[in-house]
Amino acid sequence: KLTVARVTNNWEEGYGMDMESYKDKTYDGVGSNWVNANGTFVSASATITALSKTAGQVNTRILTIADTSGNSVSFQIDNSISTSTATKIAFGNSNSNPTQFATNIITAVNLAEAADALNVTGSSDGATVTLKQTAKGFAGNSAADVSGTAVSDSAVTIVSQFSGGSGP
Repeated sequence: KLTVARVTNNWEEGYGMDMESYKDKTYDGVGSNWVNANGTFVSASATITALSKTAGQVNTRILTIADTSGNSVSFQIDNSISTSTATKIAFGNSNSNPTQFATNIITAVNLAEAADALNVTGSSDGATVTLKQTAKGFAGNSAADVSGTAVSDSAVTIVSQFSGGSGP
């Protein structure tokens, strides 16, 4: 049986194979091996925008974030709390304030990562939230995503799903 499959990613060929002394090991630098396609090790990242909403427009909405390891956390937006947890995004102090809303999203994501529930970290700049896979490599480009009723009900806008990962 012969199986033919297409190549799905670029790779670095390196300097060729040393069949005499086998000194051509890449050590995850220049060249490729069966684990790494190139010497660039970058985590996939995603960008979302927290929108200016009222408590009634976002309360109980869910923002689900998945990572390359198969973990996902469904964060519930809760307008009765002002401090995020590893499973809840505080909205009690964010009414019509997208910058505070973004800060609360990042706090929840980073708490979930610290609790080993999610392999994603985050940062914010104004209302813009940047999520980054902790694992580096191509897998983050397709194995992870951001979804949920917070997206479909327009509590947040997905600017870009996870992409840009490279390496292993």
